[in-house]
Amino acid sequence: MAATFAAWLDATVRTEVVLCEVEPSVSLMGFTAVGGGAPNTYEIAFPRHTQTALLTGGLYCPVIGAQQNDITLDAEASLAAVDANAGSYWWDEANEILYVHTTTGSNPDSFTLVQATVRLHLANAPIVLETSPGTPATAVFYHPWLTDALPTIRREVEDLLSGSTYIPGGSVSFVNGHQVWSRLVAADGPWNWKNKTIRFAVGGSYNGLTLTRAQYATVATMVIEDVAPAEDVCAFALQPRQRFTNIELPVTPFFDDAYPNLGDGVRGTRKWIGYGRAIIPPDLTDTTSYGVYTVADAAYQTLFAIHAVWAVRKNTGVWTALTETTHYTKDLTACTVTIVSATYPHADYTLAVDVTGKPDGLGSAIETYADIVQDLLQTFLDVAAGDLDAPAFTAADAEADAVLALWVKQPRALASILATGEGGLGSLGRSVMGTAQQTVDGAWTVRIWNPDVDAITTTLRQADFAAFRPAPKLKTIYTAVRVHYGFDHVRKEWAVVEVTDAATHYRTGSRDTLDIFTCLTTAANAQTIAQRYALLAGSVTVEADFTERGAKLAALVAGEKAFISYTPAPTVSGAYDGQPFEILSSELTLGPRLNVVGRMGNLRGLGGRIGRWMDSSAPDWSTSTAAQRLASGFWTDSSGLADSGDPASGGVSLWW
Repeated sequence: MAATFAAWLDATVRTEVVLCEVEPSVSLMGFTAVGGGAPNTYEIAFPRHTQTALLTGGLYCPVIGAQQNDITLDAEASLAAVDANAGSYWWDEANEILYVHTTTGSNPDSFTLVQATVRLHLANAPIVLETSPGTPATAVFYHPWLTDALPTIRREVEDLLSGSTYIPGGSVSFVNGHQVWSRLVAADGPWNWKNKTIRFAVGGSYNGLTLTRAQYATVATMVIEDVAPAEDVCAFALQPRQRFTNIELPVTPFFDDAYPNLGDGVRGTRKWIGYGRAIIPPDLTDTTSYGVYTVADAAYQTLFAIHAVWAVRKNTGVWTALTETTHYTKDLTACTVTIVSATYPHADYTLAVDVTGKPDGLGSAIETYADIVQDLLQTFLDVAAGDLDAPAFTAADAEADAVLALWVKQPRALASILATGEGGLGSLGRSVMGTAQQTVDGAWTVRIWNPDVDAITTTLRQADFAAFRPAPKLKTIYTAVRVHYGFDHVRKEWAVVEVTDAATHYRTGSRDTLDIFTCLTTAANAQTIAQRYALLAGSVTVEADFTERGAKLAALVAGEKAFISYTPAPTVSGAYDGQPFEILSSELTLGPRLNVVGRMGNLRGLGGRIGRWMDSSAPDWSTSTAAQRLASGFWTDSSGLADSGDPASGGVSLWW
């Protein structure tokens, strides 16, 4: 019988091994031309092992990537392939030589920095694993340097109503009696650790079977924040990749060296960044004639369209529509509007511009949740395409197709733009009930919240829990929800849609109102999201603190779901029998034994009995096609029942 990770998890007696793969980079200098049949390529010695003077046999450090300044070079499999492809590299492991063909063909030493990324293999117990199962030549020894000070990995999902989210950190320590770490992390050495990847995986053996490296489950991917070597241990402070969202946007300020003739009040402010269609006041950046206005930061975007321009009289506030060519010209690449008519000089008028921001390169504009989040990550955090959970972004784009408008001028943290409940600030996440986070293997992912149970593959029963303590979570009950949308940046005005729930008011006596500030642009989409929030805001959810006896939830991130069966439970029947829950937060302790504790919520009581909106023409479940079910919802069981215990619930859906 072949070993499997699922069987390892279920085994009553098992050996647990924690792997830690660290991926620092090494700065390189001293390349020489290969010459001969490879005129475009340069080489440098790069040994398979490092620190051989301190450690018998040394520490294996295979090259897994290379960078030229901030450009990631492509990996090739031969010297000839490198020479034929600019911007590539190949590490000849057998001969311990790194070959590089820069993007320009120049010597790598002529660039500010060329780095090789390597992988160090560590664990909490000595183990040899084949990276390619069945191929002994690929066996790698994991040094048993991990101490008991393993990180506790905390994951938390954004609260749908409050908008708050928590970005956790952690730490890990390695033994340093051999003093290898003192050399590796030395500030005056070539090794670079800041913001480098560190990955944890769990596995081991059971019933005489041993998991291969491919069967180990990745449970966390983080980045190194800081490192502190001591005589006996070396401690690494860790952060999730999400912490990079603390950067502020917009990026570029206006200063006199680039704009010597700035208008009043522009100096020191930042250039607009914009997605979707909105009305904004552009910045007066050249006063030498009638006025040149900067609409957005051309260093990070172009414009899809400028639909209209108005001159706003300073002393009266009267808006006058201008005519292109007659009154103004536009440059979508430079993101500017230039007044060419003496009738509307900057001394007497300001401008208002109806503009659609960054194009998608496919003939349209970037204006939906998943597309905007992806572009923000790739443009401002330099996230590579390979570090995006592409299927999740595609699914979120289909799920949340509402047109959004995000235009930012006042500095905001990217994390705030993605998810905030702060009044007066539009949030991408709250516009569509979306969250942006990272998977256990470190990829960026997005998810649109819904009460869908179709995709749940994890089931836990009473025997899987050491503790499961459910209790009604009596948070604020709102009887009205106001969704703010279509912000006018010139007039500083929001449009508002309000949905009230009289039944909730009569039942609870509450008169509280929930205000949601969004990037939505239409009343119809605002009405939809208001109705969804009203459904949630008026519900009484059940949350449960749990301690798992095994570790089935170790590879799940916050926001993912599981079916729970447990007795007793706060439900009419007195027991949960396959009740859907989502993970609200969890803490994964890697050692000395794998352990998962946290909190779950029952999808606010809506799981398994909520469908998407379907009109009177929607077919019954029994006669619908797969495409119709996808479009209309029908979040039901395999028998087509919204409530598995109620035969009358077939082919119906509550509104979503």
